[in-house]
Amino acid sequence: MSHENEKKDMSRRYNVLLCNFVKIATKASESEKKFQEAFKLSKSMLHNIENIPFEVNKDDNSKVDASEGDVLVREFEEDDSVAAVNAIKKKVDNCRGRRRVKSFF
Repeated sequence: MSHENEKKDMSRRYNVLLCNFVKIATKASESEKKFQEAFKLSKSMLHNIENIPFEVNKDDNSKVDASEGDVLVREFEEDDSVAAVNAIKKKVDNCRGRRRVKSFF
């Protein structure tokens, strides 16, 4: 797998997780009980993720089947709320301001 593909895959996974965590944070902020539960689970999840060994596949023949991950990405892309989250990130750069006028003195 090329370095470019690895970066695209990492970016895709990051965006899927980010969207889900934004949804979780939104729901968890509604009450103190929901917040405490989400906070407890997030600490546990982080601990579990940190204990997963990092594996690098240098051989294209030894790829891991990513069908489950592909299904999750398809579900993410079909989700209506994704468009709203992605819309926040879009930056419209149609106003650059004016140049400073130099003084003649």
